[in-house]
Amino acid sequence: MMNVSFVGENSLLFRFADDIDLSLPPKIALLANALTDQFGESLRDLTPSYTTLLVEFQPMQDPAAIIQFANSVSLLPKDTANTADIVAVPACYDQHVAPDLLATATALKLNVDTLIERHANQVYTVAAIGFLPGFPFMASLDASLILPRKTSPVIVPAGSVAIAESQTAIYPCQSPGGWHVIARCPQPLFNHQDPRLSLLKPGDRVRFTPISYDEYRLQEQHYTIHGENDA
Repeated sequence: MMNVSFVGENSLLFRFADDIDLSLPPKIALLANALTDQFGESLRDLTPSYTTLLVEFQPMQDPAAIIQFANSVSLLPKDTANTADIVAVPACYDQHVAPDLLATATALKLNVDTLIERHANQVYTVAAIGFLPGFPFMASLDASLILPRKTSPVIVPAGSVAIAESQTAIYPCQSPGGWHVIARCPQPLFNHQDPRLSLLKPGDRVRFTPISYDEYRLQEQHYTIHGENDA
């Protein structure tokens, strides 16, 4: 059931549930797309999250019209909500670019190969984009890979694939971070020159494709030469 409330003079919060449910991000993304198509520039911004959609609108826009339209949108049934194509994202699980790989495996009482296999074999749902432009929060990790965040943040390179709690993510640019870096992705996550801006969007389904360190360097060089890394 979808509830709506005002969280500001020109902001509405649509809440789908109180608890995380991986069937929700595709539904929330569907509503966000429908609202964008219907109201266009009358909307200032839409911010999807795990269970909510924040809609910020222009002062002249009637919020009642937004609510009425949102209630009329036919969302995907729960059993078919997660049928989107899987986005394959390259990831290099090599200690040259994965500084926390060995320590994370040790903390989880796994060998490195098992850690890589369990992380790469999972299909994740992008639940939200936040913290940094293009930063995807993806759920959920295999239960054996759940680990608390670091007690102190460190500087994390762009492209770092990391895990914390029950989530995995990719840092689109260099940033302080407290997640455990177990791989690195050579593909840019955010590009000002791309109309999509962000490689991933809420509702996407993602699987990591392991690549060698040599392949990582080749792909990294390709994106750099072609000016696609604009994060």
